Amino acid sequence: MAHRSGLVLIVGGLILAGLTSLLVIGLARQATEASRAPIRQGALLVAARDIVDQTTIPPDALEPKVFPLDFAPAGAIPSDRLDQVVGKLANGFIPKGQVVVAGQLTPVQPPANLSERVPPGKVAIWLPMPDLLAGAGVVKPGDRLDILLSVSIAGGGGDQPQGGGQGGGLSTQTTLQNIEVFRIGQEELNLKTAPPPAPPGAPNPNAPPPPSRANQPGPTAKAISFLVDHQDAVIIKFIKDSGGMIDLVLRSTEDQQVVRTDAMTMDSLVERFRYRVPQPITGAR
Repeated sequence: MAHRSGLVLIVGGLILAGLTSLLVIGLARQATEASRAPIRQGALLVAARDIVDQTTIPPDALEPKVFPLDFAPAGAIPSDRLDQVVGKLANGFIPKGQVVVAGQLTPVQPPANLSERVPPGKVAIWLPMPDLLAGAGVVKPGDRLDILLSVSIAGGGGDQPQGGGQGGGLSTQTTLQNIEVFRIGQEELNLKTAPPPAPPGAPNPNAPPPPSRANQPGPTAKAISFLVDHQDAVIIKFIKDSGGMIDLVLRSTEDQQVVRTDAMTMDSLVERFRYRVPQPITGAR
């Protein structure tokens, strides 16, 4: 009886081992077939460049890119549906190379009032853009800039300009740093369009007076608007009214820190670069 029970257990173990082997072989075969199956891929729309929040998306801001569909984010838009993206507003910042999804788009038109587009706690302030930047057209909304100011500082000393004059001298320093460009151009300043030109030789009574060089941009210049807090707006107002020379420095998008710079005067320039200061010739007749 005991011998028969042992044989039953052995046969049962062999049957169980065989079933286990068949199960393992089946799983291995399924895994092999799954690994040989082609990965589903499709062309999706990605950002060809950085797209700023609440800006209209143009066609050149998008490009198709082949992507594994099983790993695509929810709401990804195929490349053949370009019309579903172009002309809509970016609902948030879309960095270059990111797959565009439906949740990042909104068909709602931007608010009619520009003030509704200014974030709480910020104000928008305008400055004349330097002629060089206005002609190049390289600065875009969302860029980060520093403001450099050269201004005549009263007080005498070694900074007196050559040629005599009363105390004072030119000093250059970085003022505000890492300020965001809000808008470019004059179309949002409610400026009147230029009147039609008068016939050759005839005076034009509707022609506006020439703008003041100190307070307004030149004929080819544009206005540039910054998003700043209230105190920085007061500083920019003083910079604009100080009568100095303003230049804008474009920052890297990855550079957010405030950098300490040393003001440059004629004395510091001579000392740093070892200029030789001309001396009058004595004893000449």
